[in-house]
Amino acid sequence: MFLGYFVVFNFVYIEFLDSFLWQIVWPFFANLYGVQQLVWARKYVRDHVTIEGDENQLNFGQLLALFLLVLPLLASVEAYYGR
Repeated sequence: MFLGYFVVFNFVYIEFLDSFLWQIVWPFFANLYGVQQLVWARKYVRDHVTIEGDENQLNFGQLLALFLLVLPLLASVEAYYGR
């Protein structure tokens, strides 16, 4: 009985890992974890470390990261409209 459940569970698990749904789900949770780590780190730094200057000022490094985040969106829009 246990072996049958184990085989069915493994089949469903392997099929899920190969599915398109998994390709959507895991980046969502990875991004959720990353945002949680960022929020925690900013709170920890604000409470325990003294920083000179303004850490919320938008500089070249932050703008480059935002630009690189937008590039896949622009590529998908371009592919959708067929240009």
